[in-house]
Amino acid sequence: MVSKSVHVAVAVIVNASGEVLIAKRASHQHQGDKWEFPGGKVEAGEDVTKALIRECQEELNIIVKPSRRLIVIKHDYGDKSVMLDVWYVNHLSGEPVGLEGQPIQWVAKEALWSYTFPAANKPIIRAIQLPSEYVITGDFTDQNELFSEVKRLIGEGYCLIQFRAPQLSEQNYLAIASELLVFCETAGCQLILKGYPQSIYQLGGKGLHLTAQQLKQVSMADIEPFKQSGYLLAASCHNEEELKRAEILGVDLVTLSPVTHTPSHPDAIPLSNDECEMLTLQATMPVFWLGGMTQEQLSLAWSRGAQGIASIRAYWR
Repeated sequence: MVSKSVHVAVAVIVNASGEVLIAKRASHQHQGDKWEFPGGKVEAGEDVTKALIRECQEELNIIVKPSRRLIVIKHDYGDKSVMLDVWYVNHLSGEPVGLEGQPIQWVAKEALWSYTFPAANKPIIRAIQLPSEYVITGDFTDQNELFSEVKRLIGEGYCLIQFRAPQLSEQNYLAIASELLVFCETAGCQLILKGYPQSIYQLGGKGLHLTAQQLKQVSMADIEPFKQSGYLLAASCHNEEELKRAEILGVDLVTLSPVTHTPSHPDAIPLSNDECEMLTLQATMPVFWLGGMTQEQLSLAWSRGAQGIASIRAYWR
């Protein structure tokens, strides 16, 4: 018999230095002695943000102001099922104290993986470390124009870029990607590549975006080397079946499309905002909405539970 899922409000509290507040569970609790993000159970009929404010005040003696939903994670531990309703908080009043005797600690985002968290928290850590905007490269006439445009985007603060160039042969794509990898790595930008997984792996990159077709074809054995090497794995999804497949493979993030009509796929039927929200909340990893998205729609994507947006035309000149 499947147990009823417990609705939990979770706060990702970030201070002015960009550090995240974590707390350690007591030994006698479920998933005891592991670290977690502050929060607690949402009572019947209670608004999730009010529950979050209440729990933070009761557990940490602080007043928080949730700014936006970060991610929703449903996880079945076997003995207990949870739905973690995770909210980003960067406004708080007071100095946090573990009122229930729980150890608390401010931790740099990049150091979170070195702490032991319950399994359900792992997608939250990934969401914390990802930006809200996933840039996809557009058309370019030559390599100089490509590098110039990527340099501009990095200079404007974008740090997650997918190199998309369907017009190139595999050989030419890999040759340019090899140089672009060095360029982006030096600038502190995560470059995501597309193509045959084995070719990308041999190139020595650290990011791979699987097409929906590749998502169906690859096996766990195919992508295990990427996981072992610390690759950021992304995948294109358009429906519930593909999201489930991405979950099985354990990818780190997905794009969900098409949200609206887009010139690159004129025959594709857009998903409604409600469909996008339903699929996003079913996902177990960060979701970027894709397809005709503009920066003005970022708040909409956030309000529906998405990590953010992915786009070519919103960024590429």
